[in-house]
Amino acid sequence: MFSNVGANGQLVTKRNGAVANSRDSGSVPRSASTIVILALLLPNAAGASPEVALDDIEYLRLYDLQDRGLAPVSVLSTIGPITEAESQSLSHTSGQPLSRFLLDPSERGFWARPVDRLSSRWSLADDEPRTYSTAARPREMLGAVELACEHQEGRPCGNGGFGSLELDSASGYGSWLSAFSRVRARAATNGQDTTALEIDRLYANVELGPAQLMVGRNVLVIGPGRHTQLLWGTNAPPLDRLALTLRRLKVPGIPLAVGGGYILGRLDGPQRFENSLVSIARVHVEIADRLCLGMTNLLELGGDGAPHLGLWQFVKEHVSRTGPQQLGGASNRRLGYDATLQLKPLKSTLYIEFVFEDWRAQFRSTLAYDVDYLVGWSTSGLGHNSKYGFVIEFHRTGVRSQEHEVFTSGMTSGGHTLGSPLGPDAMSLYASPHWKIHERLTLSPWTELIHIGSDTYIFPETAGIERASSGLAEIRWRAGIGALATVRDDLWLDAGGFFEHVHNEAFQITGRDNIGISLSVNWRPTVTRER
Repeated sequence: MFSNVGANGQLVTKRNGAVANSRDSGSVPRSASTIVILALLLPNAAGASPEVALDDIEYLRLYDLQDRGLAPVSVLSTIGPITEAESQSLSHTSGQPLSRFLLDPSERGFWARPVDRLSSRWSLADDEPRTYSTAARPREMLGAVELACEHQEGRPCGNGGFGSLELDSASGYGSWLSAFSRVRARAATNGQDTTALEIDRLYANVELGPAQLMVGRNVLVIGPGRHTQLLWGTNAPPLDRLALTLRRLKVPGIPLAVGGGYILGRLDGPQRFENSLVSIARVHVEIADRLCLGMTNLLELGGDGAPHLGLWQFVKEHVSRTGPQQLGGASNRRLGYDATLQLKPLKSTLYIEFVFEDWRAQFRSTLAYDVDYLVGWSTSGLGHNSKYGFVIEFHRTGVRSQEHEVFTSGMTSGGHTLGSPLGPDAMSLYASPHWKIHERLTLSPWTELIHIGSDTYIFPETAGIERASSGLAEIRWRAGIGALATVRDDLWLDAGGFFEHVHNEAFQITGRDNIGISLSVNWRPTVTRER
């Protein structure tokens, strides 16, 4: 089964800055709470259930099903997290038993799980953040390269010691409405954070067939990447949003299914324009359960003092730039395409994704300098007793990836990038084998080699992109290990550690070493079902 290793060396189960600990990233605004309350008054629908947390060990089993060709490829390759109903449906259609820890599809009447999951997390790191914008290479974006904070979903992290206790709760009525919350108590030793109690996630959703309406605050992932997501991934904090998602609608008579969704959200501060919005539209087509082709259009726009857009301009901005080109336009746009192929004989999932920073008339120049690329290969169930597998990824970011001359905080939320945590002009090769050495113990060593450039470029409107100057490259070599131990079916430990050597840090002739360890203890009770 696939198991991925997070930035801090912990095992994470979903595909998997000096502003890394922004308090905005962990609080739910009053408007989001109001939205959740209004959602409870929506008319009857069917099939609603909470979304499965991205670090839940349920994904280990689901990715194993995908790699072995027992689950449709689109479910885990488009918009996440998936719901408990979707997870149970995948188990049923693949001939697997239903999970005892997720909502029973036959549930009727009011149900409540005051303690849906309880997690205690601890980390200790010597890992100084290196801001994306440096003296040697200034950039128009916030945040930092910081291994201890990568893929942490906006949790307290970084240099020093951090501890937190998270309580998940869920409730609903029958199979047509559900609500979810996560409350976190946190503390830190680095003097940049204080002990606090916060609502990290709060949302409600309804489902009608393959469609889901969700309002509130939760994490988000887009695309097929297991370790890195180029458009929106586990590096970003939860997003306040209204989302309508069409999961998987089969076309009668032919082996074709379509899906997609629209998301309108508000980015966490700090931002160049506070209260900036993000608008995401996605569509995908699945062929014969094995091939998924997707397209996503992501816009950052609006906010206090940002270029004004009327309703018609807002709609038009999704297909063409409406603002003055010489002033950078009225929005910060990223356009992504992805393909995911499941190869059942190889027990493998192959995927590719490329994301354009914007369209240019000089297409060849755009492909060379202004596009993010991701290529990945995941496999599970290899060897004796199907105990082995691996994830290999290569990704490269464009020379101004996630930057913008108007929205100068870049494609960030709460001080974290939405896409690749390495920032602009970076290349990475990542490899993580995994071994199930015991029925209840999985080990996942990993390594990553990174090259981050500091060259400068010019972007003329009527000509191709040109290199203006060359500079030192920052080289990072990382290695670590994750261990997932299932003590009981309802209790698991997730431990990890990492080491990183940085050469030419901040594009200067200097270096440093970073190191960190982490541990989480997770408990979830069996869902009680009345028969």
